[in-house]
Amino acid sequence: MSVPSPSVGSSTATGDVTVHLKLPNMDTERAAALTHLEHAAQVLADQLAHGTQESFPGLMNLETGMPRGVGLGDAGIVQRVVKKLLGLFHGETIATVEGVWDCVELDGPVSGHNVTKFIKSLAAAAQLSMWAFRVLPARDSVMAASNLSIILATGETKPFFPCYEDIMPHAKSFIGFQGQVDWILVVEEVFFYELLNSKILEDKSLGYGVMLTGIPDDCSTRMLNLLADSFRKAPVLGLFHAEPICVKMLCEYKYGSRENRYAADAHDCQRLQWLGMHISDFLSLGVQIQQMLPLKPYDVALLDEIESHNDLPQDWKTELDLMRRTGAAYIQAAYSGGDDRQLMAWIRTKIVQSQQ
Repeated sequence: MSVPSPSVGSSTATGDVTVHLKLPNMDTERAAALTHLEHAAQVLADQLAHGTQESFPGLMNLETGMPRGVGLGDAGIVQRVVKKLLGLFHGETIATVEGVWDCVELDGPVSGHNVTKFIKSLAAAAQLSMWAFRVLPARDSVMAASNLSIILATGETKPFFPCYEDIMPHAKSFIGFQGQVDWILVVEEVFFYELLNSKILEDKSLGYGVMLTGIPDDCSTRMLNLLADSFRKAPVLGLFHAEPICVKMLCEYKYGSRENRYAADAHDCQRLQWLGMHISDFLSLGVQIQQMLPLKPYDVALLDEIESHNDLPQDWKTELDLMRRTGAAYIQAAYSGGDDRQLMAWIRTKIVQSQQ
């Protein structure tokens, strides 16, 4: 799902830009979500009362975009999920997916994966985001920035800082950006903090940067999408380990998740470039092939899945083929001796080159 294009406001004397986001009205979305849940509750109650196997029309298969049937085995679990979601509306509160799972599990065993799947399926059938159903993704996504603030609905601004991370706000909780952005970097979680400690966001020679990290969920993918659309001259870069699971995450940021392609929160960011780390990068930095990590059958299967993507750039395919032959590597392998100055200089050079 594409995010509405932002509108750029006036620039300040310092060069800061104010960007106002054109987002759907939340009251309207939540009213539609409530209607959908009330209908779901009635249909499920009737199905369970009569013991029928009829297809419940309120769910969507996220891989095919087709209605998803619910057999009697799952109907009771879906009903419990719907009741908990209705409880969020009645209590005028919000919860994370994990919070909903905890509540549902009080009434009997159920996997967190199934709860998440049913919530996303309900939202997709209504063509709404999970936020409209008063559900937030896990709050493990963070970001930092050299010169960026979000504009709250009250008109107040909340700044991010270059020296420490802050929890990433959901796009529905603010109405715009204010500041300057010359480059945007999505980083593997552990290395995010290494870069932050290197004071890369305080390096004036690089311009004003934004760094974010987190699994590619509704919160992080929408934030990346909005930043990329709001600051169109800024290159959007990805820095991950050279291993299949991390390349898959990079693909989900760029193309969206195949498993959730029909979800209402299936955002993508086509401008995202794979900055590194490539296997060829490690070799150029002096890492020996003997230091690479052997690929397991699961890794090979992931590479097959990634390379089946029709839009995958040729240089990505070349790097993935090299990974098949040499193995994988973590970013930390580039400074296994404890001196990360060469790697940090390499990253800074890559960021400068991306802006040229």
